[in-house]
Amino acid sequence: MSRMNHWSITVVKTLGLCLLLGCCAIGCSKRVSFTHDMRDTYNLETDALKGLQFYNSEAIILRRVRSAEVFGVAGHKLQRSRAKDIDEIRIRPNTPCTVTEVGPYYLKVSFEPGNTLTFGTDEKDPQIRGGRYVLFADSWDSGAGELKYDGMTYWAVEGSRFANLYIEMNDLKRKRQKRRQVKGMRVGN
Repeated sequence: MSRMNHWSITVVKTLGLCLLLGCCAIGCSKRVSFTHDMRDTYNLETDALKGLQFYNSEAIILRRVRSAEVFGVAGHKLQRSRAKDIDEIRIRPNTPCTVTEVGPYYLKVSFEPGNTLTFGTDEKDPQIRGGRYVLFADSWDSGAGELKYDGMTYWAVEGSRFANLYIEMNDLKRKRQKRRQVKGMRVGN
């Protein structure tokens, strides 16, 4: 075997071993739904919740429609003018957010400074929907939820009601493995 091939194989083996050991020592993180059971199990109080990085699971689309109709006389004719303005705020899936307020069954989170959305679970039965913290609205009608954002009334539309909060969770595992290569013995040595 040539010296270059032996060196290449050694480098690949060493890098692979370092990667494997790094993953075992550090742990692998994964995103999981944040649930009321998790909050109780790990006794997560206000400071701990405010220290966690949260993410939304689904796109959240907030829409506000303003319509106006103006009548007037111009050039001996009745003029009717209609205007429709649509304001839309989109929050993509997996957008990071922080907790700003903690209630017994809800969390207010902020995706941008000065504005919050409320996520929570049913206080009568926290295990509904798996105990996940889902987007709250003042009222829901045909899949659209009316809520306040940026001081104005918006409607959460197009599947926003399915959005819930995720966190990253590390499963820390430690594994030590010691290896040595035995060269063997020959007769007469």
